[in-house]
Amino acid sequence: MLKEGRGMREHAPQSGVSRKSEGSRDVSAKKFITTYPTLFGAFLSLLIAIPVFVMVIWFPWIGDAWVRNDRLVRSVWCTLALFALTLIRFVNSG
Repeated sequence: MLKEGRGMREHAPQSGVSRKSEGSRDVSAKKFITTYPTLFGAFLSLLIAIPVFVMVIWFPWIGDAWVRNDRLVRSVWCTLALFALTLIRFVNSG
């Protein structure tokens, strides 16, 4: 509903409707990291350890290919490392 007053239109207050619900909180990753750095480190190490264990258990031929110095596997690993480094630098720059 609009109210007319002194040449300006004003929105009438709506009862029972708020813009921000009372139960929601603004949680950012930066605040979480600074508040709980040990928990964040444990979570990050878990995110790194799970793919390593999956690779060792279900795909052992990837590790065997690395031992044999297979050029294709080496190039894929280096590409992934370069992508991760680029992504980290991009996130930290802005």
